[in-house]
Amino acid sequence: MNSASSCLHELFEHQVQRTPLATAVEFEDRRLTYGDLNHRSNQLAHYLRESGVKPETRLGICLERGMEMIVALMATLKAGAAYVPLDPEYPQDRLQFMAQDAQISVLLTTSGIADRLQLGGNHRTVLLDLDKDRQVIGACSQQAPGVQLSGENLAYVIYTSGSTGRPKGVQCTHRGVVNLLYGFHRRQPWAAGARCSFQGSLSFDVSVYEIFSALIFGGTLELVPEPVRVDGWEMSRWLSARGIQSAYIPPFMVATLCEWAEQWPGKLQLKKLLVGVEPIENRLLLRLIASVPGLKIINGYGPTETTVGATLYEVGTESPEGTPAPIGNAIDNMQIYVLDRQGCPVPAGVAGELYIGGAGVARGYIGKPELTAERFVPNSYGEQPGERLYCTGDRAKWLADGNLQFLGRMDDQVKIRGYRIEPGEIAARLLEHPGIAEAVVMVRDDLAGEKTLVAYYTAAKNGATQHAGEHDDDSVGPNQLRAHLVSRLPDYMVPAAYIRLDSFPLTSSGKLDRKALEKPTGVAYPVSAYEAPRGDVETALAMIWAEVLKIEQVGRHDSFFNLGGQSLLALRVIFLVNDYFFTELTVRTLLENPVLMDFAEALRSFSGRTPSELERVAKIGLMVRRMTPEERKAALRAAS
Repeated sequence: MNSASSCLHELFEHQVQRTPLATAVEFEDRRLTYGDLNHRSNQLAHYLRESGVKPETRLGICLERGMEMIVALMATLKAGAAYVPLDPEYPQDRLQFMAQDAQISVLLTTSGIADRLQLGGNHRTVLLDLDKDRQVIGACSQQAPGVQLSGENLAYVIYTSGSTGRPKGVQCTHRGVVNLLYGFHRRQPWAAGARCSFQGSLSFDVSVYEIFSALIFGGTLELVPEPVRVDGWEMSRWLSARGIQSAYIPPFMVATLCEWAEQWPGKLQLKKLLVGVEPIENRLLLRLIASVPGLKIINGYGPTETTVGATLYEVGTESPEGTPAPIGNAIDNMQIYVLDRQGCPVPAGVAGELYIGGAGVARGYIGKPELTAERFVPNSYGEQPGERLYCTGDRAKWLADGNLQFLGRMDDQVKIRGYRIEPGEIAARLLEHPGIAEAVVMVRDDLAGEKTLVAYYTAAKNGATQHAGEHDDDSVGPNQLRAHLVSRLPDYMVPAAYIRLDSFPLTSSGKLDRKALEKPTGVAYPVSAYEAPRGDVETALAMIWAEVLKIEQVGRHDSFFNLGGQSLLALRVIFLVNDYFFTELTVRTLLENPVLMDFAEALRSFSGRTPSELERVAKIGLMVRRMTPEERKAALRAAS
């Protein structure tokens, strides 16, 4: 079979013929064999075809993690359509825009999600949990619809952050995905029967690699449960318990995975690990290789516009420890150019802009011909007419050994925990608030050791009168602005802090002086009306939160994540709490109980102590923490 011209679902069907009884997908206590997944997706595909779905039709998939998500995805492709992931956790405003912009004709979802979102529009909604729809789908043929497609047909549309204030839909073809998978396979082959994890969100393009690398090469796709996939420690535990052999994990989890592997040698069975999407220190990857025998690590790079990945770097012990890992060189049928401002190639060691050509280059953006023409340009170095290059906006240089080194962005675009974010989009949504005159959003990396989004703004003259640094429920401040953005943007795009300025600092040339923008203090973070912690347990927890978040005061109604808390800081809190109270809480406890008083109650429930015993532990701990080093030494001498 010629894989280069094949479609994803056709390659899956060939794997079904080889291993129909092998397990294709597992999630918690459920499993589907390759034959089961094929039959169920065929039935849904026939139902979609009978509903008018044709090649190039775009279908929205808005589902929670689970078997139905994979069935819906495969059925969409088998029906000849392209899938558009709509994350049910996104704000309704953003989902409505995406559904309308993509002009989806069918939405695959469940009754609970549909009732909550009410997306409107002219599309038809199929409720996969409704008995009536399930019975009709279940009566359809289990044979493949046999739709005639080519590799140039559309496979999916994924939305990325846009500098204009609205996300933009990137159109990727079957050919691009197949080239990606076989390009990786030729460098690092997948083993049939390997247990492969699916950690990402369907709206994150790495999911394309995770799902299809398992299902077209005969692996078992293991869906990571929702609470586990955002917690590095729990993710490490899950990878070990499930015997996962091939996985992707985001860079912020690598350090935790190293600690797990070193603490429990031999538990991880990983043979192949993909990292990437953000720069990552080589020393961490080498440390992980040293702790997990037989592990091979790939550092991948590629914008959504070049179908997930365009380059890969196989981490080896000869790599320099002190630098970010290189991003490698082009996979098969992809071309990489580092060009100067005149569009000419630069020599090794000289920085330039990264341009990408080849089979993985996307069609362009939905409904944005001007932006498509700006970012997808003719390839003057190509051999075939009509070839294009994608202008990444990334800076890079060639190393002497033929690998690429990523050097950052040429504009303000950033990546935080794997998500590509245009600060301009966040600023544009801030400006929709009537109380805002000007807004700038930037990433600071000098806050608690993690990249943090911070918004700076000036108030409209007829709007808020709040003085810089003060909270006022009747004016525009952190609480109001966060609430405004939460209803319009995904959580990962909502700034942690909001700083009001009388005017923006400017350089001598009249440009924004970013270096002069102040670091946020405690009053820049959204808070609830302050009420002091009650009892020694809440007081001790408030002290730990304040220490980790580097703020002065925490009230009992404050939310950890509203105060600027993030995943790595949550791990630090749990470590300190367990050390302080001699407990074994997980990050999940904080994720499910982010408000201080609720977290304190959860601690009481899971501690195994009576409330009075826990208060005594907290009281003793507070006494010790408030002592000076000299007082502690004196107390130890007296005790001995």
